[in-house]
Amino acid sequence: MDTHSEEAVESQKHPSQPQEPGKGTTFLRTCFNGLNALSGVGMLSIPYALSQGGWLSLIILFLVAILCCYTGLLLRRCMDAKPLIKTFPDIGELAFGGKGRAMISTFMYLELFLVAVEFLILEGDNLNKLFPNTSFHIAGQKIGGKRSFVLLTALIILPTTWLRSLGLLAYVSAGGVLASLLLVASVFWAGAVDGVGFHEKGMLLNWRGIPTAISLFTFCYCGHAVFPTLCNSMKDRSQFPKVLLVCFVLSTISYGSMAVLGYLMYGENLMSQVTLNLPTRNFSSKIAIYTTLINPITKYAIVVSPIATAIEDTFPFQNSRLFSFVIRTVLVISTVFVALAIPFFGYVMAFTGAFLSITVSILFPCFCYLKIKKNSISLGLELMLIMAIIVMGFLVAVMVLCIGQDFDFFYFVQQWPGSYCDTKQSCCYPTTGKPATDFGIHGLWPNYNDGSYPSDCDPNSPYNQSKISDLISRLQKSWPTLACPSGTGSSFWSHEWVKHGTCSESILTQHGYFKSTLDLKDKLNLLQILQSAGIEPDGGFYSLNSITTAIKQAIGYTPGIECNVDESGNSQLYQIYICVDKSGSKIIQCPVLPSGRCASQIEFPSF
Repeated sequence: MDTHSEEAVESQKHPSQPQEPGKGTTFLRTCFNGLNALSGVGMLSIPYALSQGGWLSLIILFLVAILCCYTGLLLRRCMDAKPLIKTFPDIGELAFGGKGRAMISTFMYLELFLVAVEFLILEGDNLNKLFPNTSFHIAGQKIGGKRSFVLLTALIILPTTWLRSLGLLAYVSAGGVLASLLLVASVFWAGAVDGVGFHEKGMLLNWRGIPTAISLFTFCYCGHAVFPTLCNSMKDRSQFPKVLLVCFVLSTISYGSMAVLGYLMYGENLMSQVTLNLPTRNFSSKIAIYTTLINPITKYAIVVSPIATAIEDTFPFQNSRLFSFVIRTVLVISTVFVALAIPFFGYVMAFTGAFLSITVSILFPCFCYLKIKKNSISLGLELMLIMAIIVMGFLVAVMVLCIGQDFDFFYFVQQWPGSYCDTKQSCCYPTTGKPATDFGIHGLWPNYNDGSYPSDCDPNSPYNQSKISDLISRLQKSWPTLACPSGTGSSFWSHEWVKHGTCSESILTQHGYFKSTLDLKDKLNLLQILQSAGIEPDGGFYSLNSITTAIKQAIGYTPGIECNVDESGNSQLYQIYICVDKSGSKIIQCPVLPSGRCASQIEFPSF
């Protein structure tokens, strides 16, 4: 063992010395904190993970739980090597010296910080969907949309971060655990009582979706960054292995139950968050949706606690209550700034999952344990198991990177040519002549549930017109170009494929992408739908609500309406967004609708 590393740990000041008898967090409260750390936003995505891998992927869920529980035990054994080890960075220093401390500190605190940022972004997204027109003024500045809810969430969360005692924080964690149980119960009620039913059979095994399933399963159990803090807070640290066992068993039961319920209810039609599938009109669905708003609020404080403690411990007056308030308040403010600067939940989740959580929860515990215990580990079963976990950790990280460009649904976008042409930019008819008086295809766009989208995903997959030669006549009719100068349409189709189509290659080939889009156009005659409701392209003005209602009554789902402005400043019907599942064939409820910038009365210009 590195003597220098031992001395470095011994010589450090640790205000959190081993708990005195009668002080510290009880077994039950530590269990609440541990369960709250494990049962996170993964509860929403676990049914989708099962739908990707099939029923047999439940075995993978249980294996991942066992392996992550084992790496948690490895951290506990590393802490036993020296009584003064209190934190994850201490373990890194004992194993690899100052460089080990620096690396683990960087990964761990960055992971926890970004998880806290994720919670704020998630709350902002969800609340903005429920209350889309909310805004308020601060110092004469109007703050609305997601930004207003991020700030509101931060104000609600702030007092929970002032609780330095994990014993007191356990009461907040108990609320988080209760919210997770209520979420499972609400989903069960929706299936058993509210008419959704459990009729889907699902697939036994889907090899193609296994990487996605493994990645999501692993992310559900990445709570290791807070484990040393929980262990050090206990009255009796020797009971921490039992805490880990209780937390992993109960969280696995919750995850497994939610996965099975969701898959039986919606099968292959599951979206990335099960609450997006639930019928919003039902009371149980509303309970489930509102419960998802509680979870991030209850988990934020336990996530940032190690960061706040580490900052406080670097100053000589760390026991000052006022100083603690200031540090923790500044920490919350910093996460707010980052949440507002990086508004898309998907980007943060992908980076956190691939580069940080898996490294902190799987790879670092194994590396540190092998180094610290190198003189006592024989070439036996334990060494083989640890090496296998390391290999699995690297593979999962690669899998997450590989699926990082995946998406949740398509926007099928049609545009009205009259509105395109009735602007200052004007338009040019294609070389084949003036298009028919009908909505034309703009594109089929992969999207994420948070409103962000992938683009230009595969530079090695250029547009090749020979692959769609049998579709050219249909493309010229239904997907015409109106850009100047006049063209055949091939440059327009090439642009759509390169920017959007390449991001759906895991599901649709180039031919399949264009054919699916054309088939959707044939299925959705938007002009006929509007005309049947008395809405004609005659230059008249119609209410935005009447247009939305007419389409919703025809297809069963609310469309997105986008407007542009003509030379006179009138708001006019420009594009209509219909949401489609990842297969590119089934119309679904939109997880998020685009901001259409429409007036209450909009013009439907002639063409």
